[in-house]
Amino acid sequence: QTVIRGGYELSYFPEEPSGSNFLGQAVPWTISQNTPTEPLYPLGSQMTSLPRINNPFPPPVPVQPMTTAQLIATNPSVLGNSFANQTPSYQSWNFDVERQIGQSMVAEVAYAGSRGVHLLYSYNPQEVEPGPSTVSSNLRVTIPAIATVRTITQIDPRNSSNYHGLQAKFVKRFSHGLQYLASYTWSKSLDYGGSAASGGGYAGNPQTITDLAAGYGPSGFDVPQRFVGSWTWEIPAGKGQRFLNHGPLAYVFGNWQLGGISTIQSGLPFTVYLASCVNNATNCWPDRIGSGSEPNRHYSNWYNPSAFEAPCAIPSIRGICPGGDYAFRYGDSGRGILRTPGTFNFDLSASKNIPIKERAMVQLRLDAFNALNHPQMGVPNQNINPKNPASTSTAITSTIGDNRDLQVAIRVQF
Repeated sequence: QTVIRGGYELSYFPEEPSGSNFLGQAVPWTISQNTPTEPLYPLGSQMTSLPRINNPFPPPVPVQPMTTAQLIATNPSVLGNSFANQTPSYQSWNFDVERQIGQSMVAEVAYAGSRGVHLLYSYNPQEVEPGPSTVSSNLRVTIPAIATVRTITQIDPRNSSNYHGLQAKFVKRFSHGLQYLASYTWSKSLDYGGSAASGGGYAGNPQTITDLAAGYGPSGFDVPQRFVGSWTWEIPAGKGQRFLNHGPLAYVFGNWQLGGISTIQSGLPFTVYLASCVNNATNCWPDRIGSGSEPNRHYSNWYNPSAFEAPCAIPSIRGICPGGDYAFRYGDSGRGILRTPGTFNFDLSASKNIPIKERAMVQLRLDAFNALNHPQMGVPNQNINPKNPASTSTAITSTIGDNRDLQVAIRVQF
């Protein structure tokens, strides 16, 4: 009646660096270059350079800069791949205890973990560092030798992830007209940024490439707690059942089946940013001076913006830098530190089977998705007003799920 099982797996897999064709991303076969914009009303002297009907798409001028000077002059969009070319790998392990209860029920408790290494991380290595506006941004970039080349996408196997979860499940197989399944997961998934193609959801990527370790936090898809329950109940009425098994009422109230799926889970992590970069860098996050949680939060005021402030060169006054004296550094607020509203969804269904002949049946069915019409809210405003953080609206103005949907169906089964 008791089963104990466990397992370990190590697998290697190629990972897509983007949503486009994998082979097409291989160096040196991908390059993007800017072509001149054709004038709307060209002069006579410009007519010879315009595309013609017999040659609407002339071959592009090949770009193959061999020196730094040629690269700067050409200014293409650069796509770089790691020379290490390390294959991502994934380890997973689990330990599970399963116990039979009675004749039709099973309870299960398990621990599951995983770790991914050499995962692809996509970023722009040409980043403008914090500094005064009096100093040209070309003097504050991470690759000063090609300061004007800003459109670079580098794809490196620098990311890693780990997951730990406690999983519980209770199953009742169909008997006496009833079956149900209840599952619960308490888990945590952490990484240094989103995958190359996803971008990390609302949590995004680290603030700066010069300190990827500071971006270590919850994955964009991390859901700490999730409960899912499903059930089916065959009403004991109608022909062959305990109640109303004959007469006209048996045809009306008999052969009905009810069911539903319930989903309750935590919200997704999101990162708080500054609405404008007061440090004159490519990215800027605020300093965190409080938890940010509201004791009585609601959709019009989801978190406390006063828990954040722009980095100040001198002590701030109620979160405001006196005289706008900002510090030219990165903020200390973390990645994915707050959560969106969770999911609270119930789907219900009712169906009636009407036998026509021995091998034919008509089913009438009504389904209600999000039956309670509970809104599935999106992410609040993530951008803090650096001049007056307390004035920032943290309202949620979007949804990520549908309202109640009703569906009626008639199915003939034979």
